[in-house]
Amino acid sequence: MSNTTVRNKSFKSLFTVPAFRVYFIFSSLTLLFLGALVYWSIPDDKDLKSTLRGKTSEINELESKVEFLKLINRADEKLLVSGDYEAAIEEYRALQNKTDNEQIIEMLSVRTQHADSLKQYFKKNKGQSQRKDYLISKKEEEITALTKKTDSLNLEREKMREAYKDTLVDLKRTIMRKEEKLNQKEKVKVLQFESSNAQMVHYFGEVENGKANGGGVGIWSTGSIYKGDWKDNRRHGRGTIESQNGERYEGNWVNGKRQGEGAYYWPSGEKYEGEWKDNKRHGQGTLYDRDNNVQYKGLWKNDKPASK
Repeated sequence: MSNTTVRNKSFKSLFTVPAFRVYFIFSSLTLLFLGALVYWSIPDDKDLKSTLRGKTSEINELESKVEFLKLINRADEKLLVSGDYEAAIEEYRALQNKTDNEQIIEMLSVRTQHADSLKQYFKKNKGQSQRKDYLISKKEEEITALTKKTDSLNLEREKMREAYKDTLVDLKRTIMRKEEKLNQKEKVKVLQFESSNAQMVHYFGEVENGKANGGGVGIWSTGSIYKGDWKDNRRHGRGTIESQNGERYEGNWVNGKRQGEGAYYWPSGEKYEGEWKDNKRHGQGTLYDRDNNVQYKGLWKNDKPASK
């Protein structure tokens, strides 16, 4: 018999009635055993519901604790943030009556004692704090008053300083004038000399290099008197001369002669105002009569009106 025939025969024998039953029974027992293990590993509905109720209770208890802690936190805000110690103490005591948790009751008791201590402390020191605030406000008022007084004094000092400056300037000017007068007194002397027309002149005034230089008075032997500026014994600058017959000249002088702007007055009341050159009316000038009427106004040449 060949090997192929033997293998086919063995395979067919597995599906014979007795062998198949043994295989089926073995498979069924295995499935039953596995099913029993799964069944006994799953709790029944009663245990599952009990477990869920326990977890729900724990969650509700935790949520209640959270809400309670929120109430405690609100009381803490009144204590620490607002400083309302009375309200904080009332809420702590009210919360103590709402719980049976010994730890929370102890915590609330400690907070109540702390709030009461703070209330007593600030109540005791409130008067001192007000007194300090009062003293501080008084000092601030004193500082403000002193500042205003200082500003006023500074303003007054500036005014006095300006006044002193003006006074000092006036004093300096006075001293300068006094010094000038002293210097003039030192220069003031009496001289006697001859004028350019050989007349004797008696001079009293400033002297430099032995001659009349500066301001002084000269009296001619003819009786004429000159008061004004001098240079090297001659009338030079600004001055006035009046003769014995009453004629008078007021104006500019150059080397002892009337020259420049000047006015000449006659005893009759007539007068001339205008330009001069070498003791003569020369240039633009006006002649007035005794009643101050204009007799001639225009150009003069060699002591006469140029138009005539």
